[in-house]
Amino acid sequence: MYGGRLNEIPLVIPPVAQGTSYYQSVYMSANSATLDGSVVASNAKKSEPRFFALDALRAVAMLLGVVYHSIGGGLGIGLKSSESGSFVMDWLHSFRMPLFFLISGFFCRMMYTKYGAQLYLKRRWSRLGAAMFVSLFAMTAFHYYMETGTEHSPLGAPAVVLNVAPIAPATTAIAALTPKHSPRIHPHQAKEKMSGIEDGRQLHKMMRPATPIADYFFGVEAHLFAFGPMWFIWYLLIFATTAPVVAILAQRGLSKIHPEKLQNISIKALRWGLVPLILALLSVPGRMQNNNSMDWSLGGAFGISSLFPDGLVQYQPDWAYFFVYFIAGWWHHRMRAELNQIARLWLPFFAVGSVVYFLAITFCQIYAPRITSPYYSLLSIIGYTLFSVSTAYTAYGLLGYFQKNFNQPSKVARFFADRAFWIYVLHMDLLGFLIWPRFAHLNLPFWVLTIGSTLISTGIACVTYELLVRRTFLNKIFGSGEKQIEKIPKKKASDSPTQLIRPALTS
Repeated sequence: MYGGRLNEIPLVIPPVAQGTSYYQSVYMSANSATLDGSVVASNAKKSEPRFFALDALRAVAMLLGVVYHSIGGGLGIGLKSSESGSFVMDWLHSFRMPLFFLISGFFCRMMYTKYGAQLYLKRRWSRLGAAMFVSLFAMTAFHYYMETGTEHSPLGAPAVVLNVAPIAPATTAIAALTPKHSPRIHPHQAKEKMSGIEDGRQLHKMMRPATPIADYFFGVEAHLFAFGPMWFIWYLLIFATTAPVVAILAQRGLSKIHPEKLQNISIKALRWGLVPLILALLSVPGRMQNNNSMDWSLGGAFGISSLFPDGLVQYQPDWAYFFVYFIAGWWHHRMRAELNQIARLWLPFFAVGSVVYFLAITFCQIYAPRITSPYYSLLSIIGYTLFSVSTAYTAYGLLGYFQKNFNQPSKVARFFADRAFWIYVLHMDLLGFLIWPRFAHLNLPFWVLTIGSTLISTGIACVTYELLVRRTFLNKIFGSGEKQIEKIPKKKASDSPTQLIRPALTS
């Protein structure tokens, strides 16, 4: 049951008489985990403390996706341009998903150390796999119904922005979703390139790779089997499966370094604030593979337009980039006793991320159009590096801020942590089929549409969670996995800032 104990390197540091640190006491009392995450069987059954800050931040990262798409819809159906709205979209997109994978890697290793390799993989594939396939086929059936029966649909108006939508609103929305600082594709260029397309199915086919299996089995309806918002679940499954192997290989590669020396190097990198920079530099090669319409800034996920079942066997160019963040989160769980060092430096991290983001945008606007320059390759590397540094420091700034201020039980945080995944699963269809069509003809500022779309879609999702998920078997797939929501105990003076849990999405 508890597999994967290869070349175990203990993380225990000998105690000092009066100077034993919190880090040492944690690992001496409850952890003999190795770099690959394996544990001694006697320790595997011990409960892991709940990391309230990370749990809340993971929910926030998912809910920011609702805000991100609501801004795009507001700009699209409002038929108005807004530099501030586009800037907020670009900024959110620059760090949101890397931050999510960073936190997911942390919780996945927590499960790996708790259950061992065999049970860990079984739980990952049963939980995340079920969520992906249930969502995929449920959305496919719904999209087919809306595409073929919108005239009799109880929802009334057809969707505004989906692959089944009329092309005029779709191009407007895609133009709105294009970053203003991208020098190669601007909104008017997007409209020109798609001017000959008659419907959303043609548009979707242009944006996705070849899918012979889906085309063979599903024919003209193959476009309905796109992973869409479920792309990140498939990425999580791939990363969660490969991370233990990568960790074991890394352990073997570093086996010549004394464990205590390696541990001290890791602690110093955290205390000196070097980890975001190291992560940024390691992510640059992967970032360079993710060069789609957004140029040097972070492109859209390739998995969005992948079709089932072809997408299950297709390599996605952005895997390498997101996996670096996932494995960084895996490493952070190993160094979890030093999370307070990230909290201590949250403001400098966030400030550096913000400043470098402005520099990256400026650099991109000036130099990206110079594609004939003999130094264009070097300029590209600099541009990718600037955006990578911005992403890493912004992510760590937010991670530190939550660790510093929200690492305690909270009913509000727990409420949204349990529902965040369900909200994210539903929000695109709620926006595209129900909310945006009714806002399209209202002459409202984009920020009003954004706030309204976000609140309405979140509210509807929360209501449906109570009706369809919380007390049903779907809770094990889309919710907390518990029959009833735990009551947050009153905090006592002697309580640790952590409590016992099983995390919502990655449990």
